[in-house]
Amino acid sequence: MPEDFVVPAGRYTVKKRFRHQEHKRKNKDLPWSKKILDLDHHKLFGRTAWGWTRIVSFYLLLYFLILLILGLLMLLFKLVILKDDAPRWLKEAPGISTVPNSSYIKIHSSMPKEIYKITDRIDKFIEKLDGSAEKKFADYNKDQVWGYSTKTPCVFIKINKIIGYTPVTYDSVSDLPDNNQLKNTVLNFPGAKRIWLTCDASQTNVQFNYIPGPYFDTSTSLMGIKRVVAMQMTRVPLNKEIYIKCKIWAKNIEIDMKYNGWGNVQFSLIVYAS
Repeated sequence: MPEDFVVPAGRYTVKKRFRHQEHKRKNKDLPWSKKILDLDHHKLFGRTAWGWTRIVSFYLLLYFLILLILGLLMLLFKLVILKDDAPRWLKEAPGISTVPNSSYIKIHSSMPKEIYKITDRIDKFIEKLDGSAEKKFADYNKDQVWGYSTKTPCVFIKINKIIGYTPVTYDSVSDLPDNNQLKNTVLNFPGAKRIWLTCDASQTNVQFNYIPGPYFDTSTSLMGIKRVVAMQMTRVPLNKEIYIKCKIWAKNIEIDMKYNGWGNVQFSLIVYAS
């Protein structure tokens, strides 16, 4: 047999050759001009016209579907979920805050720079209200620094604006909760459709005076200056830190003393003698 006369010339190995490897090798050997535009095979950047048509169509369809989904989501939010005249989620009841917004107020009547830091915040707040605010609260600003130079400081109590909230007020003394201070307030300032305000400083004889009164009038919409009550404190003990708690009262307002602003606001005050 002829195979018997075959003499091996040495060690050898069999290598497999795949079609895609041949393709890669041929592409690698092409000049750069052929890689960009190959007129012989009608290719641009390695793709034929049909290849470019397929890939461009794929991405156009992909981005069209993405834009279509985004458009449908925006339309859903606009027409169903979001409203132009109201927020998506409404709070049940308003909270209150103070101006100056500080949990600790320290007054040195002999240090005007410290007083100005506090009263400048009040002045900026008054400027944001309507034009009648400065005149309305003028009685508490006779020293031009809201009583802080005469040891009769003024603090503004502001009830937050809640869209969609309708207060259910205490319009009769018989409906009031068991709170003597609240009952005295309602008896001294008779009226209906009011969110009542009470403030106290425990174990002191501090006197609280209010403009327009210890209440927020809900007979009109609680907007602008209607959401603000000016509270001036007189007979404040000197060199003694006092703790002041103010609460708002309505049938559908819950007072949570654990959280400042949830139906109540708390702050401390110290007035130094000099």
